[in-house]
Amino acid sequence: MKKILLFLSLIVLIVLVGCSNQAEGTQKENNKGSEEDNDDNFPEKPIEVIIPYPPGGNSDTTSRIIIDAASEYLPNEGRFDIINVEGGASSTGITKAAQSEPDGYTITQSTAGGIVTVPILNDVAYNLDDFDPITGAVTIPQMLVVRSDSPWQDFDEWLDYVKENPNDFQYANNGVGNVQHIQMETLEDAADIETTIIPFEGGAASAAAMIGGNADAVITFPGTLDPDETTPLLNFGNKRSEYFPDVPTMNELYDVGIDNFVGFFAPKGVPEDRLNIINDAIKQALEDEEVIEELDKFNYEVDYRGLDDFKEYVEENIEVQSVIGEGLDIEN
Repeated sequence: MKKILLFLSLIVLIVLVGCSNQAEGTQKENNKGSEEDNDDNFPEKPIEVIIPYPPGGNSDTTSRIIIDAASEYLPNEGRFDIINVEGGASSTGITKAAQSEPDGYTITQSTAGGIVTVPILNDVAYNLDDFDPITGAVTIPQMLVVRSDSPWQDFDEWLDYVKENPNDFQYANNGVGNVQHIQMETLEDAADIETTIIPFEGGAASAAAMIGGNADAVITFPGTLDPDETTPLLNFGNKRSEYFPDVPTMNELYDVGIDNFVGFFAPKGVPEDRLNIINDAIKQALEDEEVIEELDKFNYEVDYRGLDDFKEYVEENIEVQSVIGEGLDIEN
């Protein structure tokens, strides 16, 4: 009888231990699933941010101010690492990002030129469908800027000249088939004028060409230029800049305007919780007083847009530029 009771006790003990182990295993699986859902460990290594332009230009400067600060707001002591991948009017770096693993560890900065204009006007290996828009950060009004010692002190004087001298006016631009190029082509079409483009690799080089007298003008944001040496004649966007309120917009004059923005994009397929982590870090950076102060030095206008709002905004830009681009004759 004692042997039978001992045997039964051992069976009960084995069953209880088995149930305990099974429960512990189930709890571990549940915890693992919870960790995966919350992505508590992201990022576990640096997030690479591709800037598809040379160092020193407007979009490079803007992104560095924002991204350097955003590292402070990543969880798990994460950080962003910036690399410049220039070429192809920004298409080289953006293509690299599109072909990256969709794990959240590679994202790209882009202006409207790179993500909107270039795929419309050029045969490149990407379009918006290859990306998830993360954050819209800054609006950078693009303007037609001349040297302060030029013959033109306002847009009307300049317009009279180019009408009388077709193709004589030469403007420096950071590449062919980008947003600045389509802005000028749109102006030419609207005002019935003809100018000549001189392409450079990046905004810094094109601005230097204008300052050095190797071009009559540059299409850029004048906030990064010496106001004593330069004069903005026209804002190509839809609304006047708060920093240059006296400069008329193309929308006012010709009922068409093309905005330029700086934003951040991930290759399609990155888990949404990781996109939210990156977006939150950039959003907090844009709310940081030191960042706002730094951007203000260059007259950059913070224009934050989250995942859904930014995607809609980019799609609207594509729709506008696609209509304009179809009617333009741009040789690449």
